[in-house]
Amino acid sequence: MQYREYDGGYLLRFQRGENTTEVFHEFLKSKGIEFGAFSAIGAVSHAVFGFYRLDIKEYVWNELREDAEVVAWSGNVSIRDGEPWAHTHAVFARMDGSTVGGHVREATVGGTLELVLDVLPGRIERRKDEDTGLALLCP
Repeated sequence: MQYREYDGGYLLRFQRGENTTEVFHEFLKSKGIEFGAFSAIGAVSHAVFGFYRLDIKEYVWNELREDAEVVAWSGNVSIRDGEPWAHTHAVFARMDGSTVGGHVREATVGGTLELVLDVLPGRIERRKDEDTGLALLCP
């Protein structure tokens, strides 16, 4: 991954074959980022994404095993279990134009992934909500 800092954030360009989850979390830790928002465009060659089933308090995971365009990728950064954590959702477009998406667990970059991260002031934490089972933002 390559990046450039700008006033208030970063522009990141992920390299082909990189695991976005691992690389982004390491970047967030190295910069000490505790609160932010991001969006990206690009392509993936593989992704694991899911839908949270509130009735069973678990994610149901799906796997995309093909090249796809990232037509929407957004999320926020907060502190979870004492470390920076990126909550990411995405929509992926297949070659035939159909789309799939949801909460991103992991993704491998295809051609590139270009992400803009706005670092926001302060520290926002996530804590487990017993009612939903989700780690929710605590503003």
